[in-house]
Amino acid sequence: NYSVLVVSFVKKDGTLRNMICTQDMDYIPIESRPKPTPEGKEKKILSDDVARVYDFEAKGWRSFAYDAVTDVNMYNPKGN
Repeated sequence: NYSVLVVSFVKKDGTLRNMICTQDMDYIPIESRPKPTPEGKEKKILSDDVARVYDFEAKGWRSFAYDAVTDVNMYNPKGN
């Protein structure tokens, strides 16, 4: 199962960041899932160059540029 990943990327400030994250709603707490867009309000569109993911350590939504990614691995909570 590749639903939860560890993504390594270079932040805009040049530092390396490792993020345990997902886009799979089954793994995201109900209270953190996106809310429906209210009628009459435009949905915020992100660039196709950016991934929006739920960060388990920050307990919130974060984004990163695909071209900043240096490594992607399956998350293994046991560290094996």
